Amino acid sequence: MTLVLASASAARSRLLSAAGVEHAVDPAQIDESAVKRRLLASGASARSIAEALAADKAASVSARHPGALVIGADQTLDLAGVLFD
Repeated sequence: MTLVLASASAARSRLLSAAGVEHAVDPAQIDESAVKRRLLASGASARSIAEALAADKAASVSARHPGALVIGADQTLDLAGVLFD
């Protein structure tokens, strides 16, 4: 089975490689800013935003790689009500 990382993150790719996990890299083509704005407007938490972005990335890339296992990931930090990503 092919493993695909749905991210342009060199750090995430290095983590997989360091663990001996063979994988392809195919960054998702989603408008992260639009997703964040929509979720923030609905009162979503930092965790919910990160989970939604990861799911959107995985879904987008999965459509291009039928039968592959696709990893979508994202991180968002809430520090006293200010989001960092």
